[in-house]
Amino acid sequence: MKKIIYLLSITITVMSCEKITTPRDYIVFSGKIENHADNKINLHITGLGPIILKEDGRFVDTIKIKNTGHYMFVDAKKNRMELYLENGNDINMTYDASDFKNTITFSGEGSAANNYLLKKEQLKTALDKSVQTDSISSIYQLDQATFKAKQIELKKSIMKVLASTEGLSEVFKTQEKRNINYEYLLDLTLLEDLHIMIKTPNFEESKDLHYELEGLSYTNDADFLFSESYKELIKFHYRKKAQKIVESEGISDEVAYLKELATLNNTFIKDSLLFENAIMYMDYFEDLDGYYSAFKTTSTNEKHIAKVTEKYNILKRVAAGSPSPKFVDYENYAGGTNSLDDFKGKYVYIDVWATWCGPCIYQMPFLDKVEKKYHGKNIQFVTISVDERKNYEKWRAFIDKEKLDGIQLLADNALESDFIKGYSIAGIPRFILIDPHGNIVNNNAPRPSDEKLIELFDELGI
Repeated sequence: MKKIIYLLSITITVMSCEKITTPRDYIVFSGKIENHADNKINLHITGLGPIILKEDGRFVDTIKIKNTGHYMFVDAKKNRMELYLENGNDINMTYDASDFKNTITFSGEGSAANNYLLKKEQLKTALDKSVQTDSISSIYQLDQATFKAKQIELKKSIMKVLASTEGLSEVFKTQEKRNINYEYLLDLTLLEDLHIMIKTPNFEESKDLHYELEGLSYTNDADFLFSESYKELIKFHYRKKAQKIVESEGISDEVAYLKELATLNNTFIKDSLLFENAIMYMDYFEDLDGYYSAFKTTSTNEKHIAKVTEKYNILKRVAAGSPSPKFVDYENYAGGTNSLDDFKGKYVYIDVWATWCGPCIYQMPFLDKVEKKYHGKNIQFVTISVDERKNYEKWRAFIDKEKLDGIQLLADNALESDFIKGYSIAGIPRFILIDPHGNIVNNNAPRPSDEKLIELFDELGI
């Protein structure tokens, strides 16, 4: 009996000494970045602020995500990569910011998927370089037959890399195989749409593409969460359908898109696409009331409706005829400060931009021509940069180098400035036209490159 009790006591002691572990419900993300340009990096995850770097470039942070999937990583030098993250991962990332593509490596739990994504991106880059002509690299320059052959070749190469990469879970492999096919289908779709858009002579829509898209399901939750290409295929499908009812029903493109999304037989995907579209593009819709009404009728997600309603109310406050939000004492590149009230008595055409915004910079030569055309007229052109204070010298250097005319101002708190938030500006460039009394003519005025801007000025007698 004593022996039995003794043996039991040993068993209990051994069991009590064993380390009991529970799976982490968060990600440990660490690493080191050489030659970094700033003390922070960003992962595009809702609610996550910047990840702070130490002086030597080391960092460590814990992150909890709602859904396993792909998240964009970006640093101050605009190096970027889509990472695959899952709660429980312990990922270490290192690279030289001056040579990102050739030095980035991953190690630790969860690194296999990201090392695979690196190899996959390298294959895509190699394909694009292989068709480079006259310093222009674009696979979309190819004719349909050659393009499709190249894409099939790429698809096979990626599948081989996927099969040979060790450490990948079977779940990831299964989903990624489907994703590779979606990427292939999306590329074919984009090529055809590009040729239709630019009206390529003698272009014929591909019967093969339509055949490959036949039977594609648009209601797969798992694929929607995993594959951005699958999501884009869904959006493309319903936008195509919407085009058919724009003229027949006399409604706007966006309202037609919502009406078609309403027919999608998957509540989660439908509501997600409705919300994404509203948050990203609602600022630009001409038929704001019609769009908002269609959104409320179509969406079933109360949290989404509440957030979109909040955005709608802000946009209504800056509708045509309403007093404009004001900026006060913004620094002028030429010296001193300016406030919106300084320009009362004239129309004011405002360009909201930043030195890091490519589409903003593209508009500048067009803006210069418009400014010269209306020099001496009853209109003032004001350019407001939303560059952060740390990029102050970069802002001044850019204006000096490009010899920008007009009134060049710097917002007092970048995109968080009261004036910017007053207009609910989520994307730039953004153009605003205000009348001589300080009231809004158009909170999303035509761009300088758009002929409609001159038509608008003519209508107003400027």
